[in-house]
Amino acid sequence: MRFCLVRAQKLIFLKIHFTKQRRFFSSCKSIIDFQVQCTLKTYKLPRSTDPESKGCQPQLCKYRSLVSEARLASGSLKMENIPQEILIEILIRLPVKSLIRFILVSKTWQCLITSPNFIFTHLKKIQSQPNKNHSLLLCRHYSRNDQTEHYSLHPDNDDFVQKSSKIRFPLKSKVGCYRIVGCCNGLVCLCDDMFGTFRLKPIILWNPSVQKSVELPLPSIQPYWDRSRIFLLGFGCDFQGFDYKVVRIVYDRLYGLSVGVEVYSLSTKSWKVLAHGPQTCPRYYITDKNLSQAFVNGVMHWLAHRRKGSLGNSIMGFDMKDEIFIEIFLPEALVDERAANLFLMKHGGCLAVMKYNGYENNYSLWVMKEYGNVESWKRLYDIGLLEGMENVIGFSKNGHLFVTMFVDEMFVSDPGSGVLVSFDLESRKIKDLEIFGKLGSIYVENFVESLVLLEG
Repeated sequence: MRFCLVRAQKLIFLKIHFTKQRRFFSSCKSIIDFQVQCTLKTYKLPRSTDPESKGCQPQLCKYRSLVSEARLASGSLKMENIPQEILIEILIRLPVKSLIRFILVSKTWQCLITSPNFIFTHLKKIQSQPNKNHSLLLCRHYSRNDQTEHYSLHPDNDDFVQKSSKIRFPLKSKVGCYRIVGCCNGLVCLCDDMFGTFRLKPIILWNPSVQKSVELPLPSIQPYWDRSRIFLLGFGCDFQGFDYKVVRIVYDRLYGLSVGVEVYSLSTKSWKVLAHGPQTCPRYYITDKNLSQAFVNGVMHWLAHRRKGSLGNSIMGFDMKDEIFIEIFLPEALVDERAANLFLMKHGGCLAVMKYNGYENNYSLWVMKEYGNVESWKRLYDIGLLEGMENVIGFSKNGHLFVTMFVDEMFVSDPGSGVLVSFDLESRKIKDLEIFGKLGSIYVENFVESLVLLEG
């Protein structure tokens, strides 16, 4: 009797399992059928005044063959019948979530989707169609109540709250909360030094879309026991070589001199110490007052301070492709400003500086319209803050400000908390975005879903 019961349970389990698999492959078929038809519409035969010309004939034959084979494949959906070119055209149009599921279809598809060429092509396709793929924002906040970092994705529109989706964060900080060094092409660079930059702390590259992470090996330049060295990090992409890099600058804290610079390359999975030279070492001291930075035009930028000769502020940039430092001059109005009052950011894809005016309790935004041209700095906004506003941390697609505001301890159990709000500059209305967390931990950045780190 017991044997029959166990056997019946196994049969029921197998039936449920195969039913789920059948539904999964049925959904795959539906998506592929639809994408094949869409792809066929975009595959137009090349025009020529002389269709029978020798130069055009081979191309015509190739396209006719592809279209006829794809039509046959779309009818029967035998994976081996779909031509490689058509298959790639179909798959690069799909979101990351679907592609991760399709890895299970066959080993052929797994090899294709996890190949570096496909990952690159898929990312370029997404970036070339910004209107078809709604803009996304990655948000993070840390709650001291549950001592957990919370990550989520939101559309950059009025549905910010309603259509948000939570992201599982697989890591656990030893100090409470990771510092987000930067975000590029769906890859997030994290360092466990939120509350100190004196000692070596783990540096991690994490892709939330594919739930994969890589911990970087220990860098070559080590700290001193007396905390006389400070470390600054930057993260970006060499778009020409399609390589993601982390740059690490080591300073003598007492004298403000650069001790060394090293670069981690994801393609080689190793650190490289740059030789000392006029272009491979920053000319000025990069201030660590606020750790603000901006990755624009393939260059990571930090605020810097001239300590020798003429005093004043400047911007030091590190070119991720050539691995050299460059200087970007600030507008004259900001050269002699207190470094602690300046914050680097991006605005509409341009390099920007936010200046805080303490006495007037407002911000002014300066934007470099033409990269590298000091004459193109323009003062766009003077932003008067409302009572309770703590910090401006970014801009939405429609030009609204993302601002953190203090939350009265009477209304929350976690003291020192803040809330993320959207601030309309014209109407001066505030919209609560329902993200609460420790002030300083709230983060918002543009995000694109990608397959980076999924390489087989």
